Amino acid sequence: MSGNLVGMLPEADDELELRDYLRVLQRRKWTIGLIALLVLASSVVASTLQTPVYRSSADVLLEARTTESLFDPTIAQAVSKSASAPTEIRVLESEPVRRIVEDRIGDAPKVSVSNPAETDFLVVAAESIDPARAATVANAYAAAYVEFRRTQAVNDLEAAIAQLKAKVTELDAQIAAGPGAAAARAATAPTTAPDATSESLQRDRDLYASRIDQLTLAATQKTGGAQVVTPAEPSTTPVRPTPARNAVVALFVGLILGVGLAFLRDYLDDSLKTKEDVERAVPGVPVLGLIPALGGWKDRKEALVVSLTDAKSPASEAYRTLRTSVQFLGLDRPLKVIQVTSPSASEGKSTTIANLAVALARAGKRVVVVDADLRRPRIHHFFGLDHTVGLTSIMLGEVTLGAAIQRVPAVDGLYLLASGPVPPNPSEVLAGEACGEVLVELAASCDIVLIDCPPVLPVTDASVLSHRVDGTLVVATAGDTEKRQLHRAVELLGHVNAPLLGVVFNGVSDEQGYGYSYGYRYAYAQEPSKNGVGRDRAPVNGSGGERARSRWSSRSDPLVESPAPVGSPAAPRSAPHTVDDMPASGQDQPQRQYP
Repeated sequence: MSGNLVGMLPEADDELELRDYLRVLQRRKWTIGLIALLVLASSVVASTLQTPVYRSSADVLLEARTTESLFDPTIAQAVSKSASAPTEIRVLESEPVRRIVEDRIGDAPKVSVSNPAETDFLVVAAESIDPARAATVANAYAAAYVEFRRTQAVNDLEAAIAQLKAKVTELDAQIAAGPGAAAARAATAPTTAPDATSESLQRDRDLYASRIDQLTLAATQKTGGAQVVTPAEPSTTPVRPTPARNAVVALFVGLILGVGLAFLRDYLDDSLKTKEDVERAVPGVPVLGLIPALGGWKDRKEALVVSLTDAKSPASEAYRTLRTSVQFLGLDRPLKVIQVTSPSASEGKSTTIANLAVALARAGKRVVVVDADLRRPRIHHFFGLDHTVGLTSIMLGEVTLGAAIQRVPAVDGLYLLASGPVPPNPSEVLAGEACGEVLVELAASCDIVLIDCPPVLPVTDASVLSHRVDGTLVVATAGDTEKRQLHRAVELLGHVNAPLLGVVFNGVSDEQGYGYSYGYRYAYAQEPSKNGVGRDRAPVNGSGGERARSRWSSRSDPLVESPAPVGSPAAPRSAPHTVDDMPASGQDQPQRQYP
């Protein structure tokens, strides 16, 4: 894969699908759960601290009694039942009714009045922290309303009776005046006979008197068209708080808030979380490896090579899968020198290169790891070696290449060229011809050279080295690397036509379901080496492990006289070793000595 792949990266596709939303919920489940629990706990605490409130209600029927309607035929029109319910509610809540309540119980707290649908009832409800008090207030309002309506009705009847009595008095006076008065009336009304007029006066007088008696009797029976049907009783169960209902509502609201906050955090969080995020950040760039997170690796600053400590773990299998991907990329063109970098620091590039080197070496490859991170050299920690003599020592002419290379203990075919003294100008040192000559000679003497390079974004070292390598791997970490950082790093590598191979995605969680969440382990057939470390028998690029080892079987162990790490008395650094001590890969190359 050439640098043309990343020369002009298309814009990242931010379109989300349903599975992306489901992944957000899965990834943020702890946030959602925590918010829901906090809201639920707040509701429970509030319900516990809240003073209980009791509610009592009285039912008032908007209908006159039967005995009342016998003496007042118009009673059906006086109360229009449910049609007048809104008016009656206003009457019950009016100031005159409140004054009656205040006279009876000393004050007039607010009450709520409702009219159940399609009924002739008014429900008067009162609330209080005292159940008896709530019942007293509700009954007081109901009774006051009935009294007010009765008083109004009686007053209306008494006014009508007074008018009728005045009319009777007038008629009595006319009747007492005798025939002369009757003749005078006949003169004003010629068509009316005198006898008929007297009889008419008496008849009218008797009618009015009868009506007075009827209304007087109706007044004694008057209820105002309303009556209390069900008095209020003290309640034993508070209406507030309701812990069970509040808890259900709080849990629902908490889940809604949690989901909303989860999506907000995910929207604001630009870090890579899934393989799909990587593919959207750098479209067209393949993801060559998915490395699962190591749950037992507590201190990330501690160097750990899981391929050595637990060769059968899912992480080790992931590095072997990465090895296979890299080897298949080498079918079309040779990949002798590969640099490994990352967008920013602390994204696992050194861990990746150490484990990939072990996986390649155990597949029968001669692998040299070069620590070109001259600013923060760290790869030597993974193998327990020293870095005081290394790449810069060769370029300074202090030692030869063979003397600077260290054999990695317990792994046949794996060597380390440490950083050496840290120079003040790493970019210029890496851009120099001396560095290029070292890499050329290493490539001629082994199968694969893996270069640990500094991050792309902070410094230009990786870009400087990119034209000296056959391929570049970019390492990103789930939850740490941001999308824009990865996009920019690949873009910068594209500007210098770096031969980008792909991305290695670190820290994949078990929840993302990429094949490492089941804890499976494979049983590998291994053949122990001289130091007790086995090698995979799985074929590599069509060549079995036995065949790969047979290349070196007729020759002595490479770098058998190579010096041990600095400080070991077994082999001092001044021992005269050259790169020719390593079995050559391909044609033998002439020995190069650096002054």
